[in-house]
Amino acid sequence: MAVSRVTPADDEWVIRGGAVCIAIGAAGFAVAVPTGSLLGTVACALLQGAGFGACWPAIVQRTVRLSAPADRPLASSSVSTMQRIGYAVGTAAVGIAANLSGLSDSISAMAAKTAGFWVFAAFAPVLVLGLVCAWRFTATAAPTK
Repeated sequence: MAVSRVTPADDEWVIRGGAVCIAIGAAGFAVAVPTGSLLGTVACALLQGAGFGACWPAIVQRTVRLSAPADRPLASSSVSTMQRIGYAVGTAAVGIAANLSGLSDSISAMAAKTAGFWVFAAFAPVLVLGLVCAWRFTATAAPTK
């Protein structure tokens, strides 16, 4: 509801701000989870949730606005398709990261701490890529029609 009245002229800061919140939240998990900090984990989850909740509608609207009029139905449906592909690939990648960090070898506090770090830290390059993409996606003014 906080971003429901964002205009096309304001979507740049909403998308970029949301991407920053997502990146900070995800990076924070690499510290909060292995240390067992409930407050830190909740704070990171709130940051990520707020970031996705803020920027996702603006990303969808901007994608549709930037597409050719004849391609708008395809553009609007492709966003949720890419989101589902991202969920699937991300889930598989997290499983691989957890296994590679030693969680598949034994279930112990040390293995959980190690996996708790690497499951999040391994994706730092993806966070940087996401920030770069958010900036590039909003680099030019989007048409309002």
